[in-house]
Amino acid sequence: DSGQTFANLHSSLADCLARMGREAEAEAEFRKEIEIIPSSRSGRVGLTLLLRSQGRDDEARSVISGLIEGNPAAGPEEFLAVIRTLQGLGDAESASPWITRARARYPRDTRFR
Repeated sequence: DSGQTFANLHSSLADCLARMGREAEAEAEFRKEIEIIPSSRSGRVGLTLLLRSQGRDDEARSVISGLIEGNPAAGPEEFLAVIRTLQGLGDAESASPWITRARARYPRDTRFR
């Protein structure tokens, strides 16, 4: 499957472009990654950070939430990625409902306590 063969290709390129200040191109590459692999953690986290740096907070929250929403295979690692990304951006208010959902879904997982 070519999606798996090239996993993180676009997000890696996007990260390089963002570091060079080429934000529009970086955004396009992050979006390509997510289009190919909707559950791409690197694509969603990278795009979230880029959007947040541009003050596009609502869009950033929507992108990172997509790691779980609409992803029936989402597990504790995806919840953790969403929570840590939001907390890392100083958005504890948005992280809180995800923590609650993770605790309910994975009550024995100590990472959500």
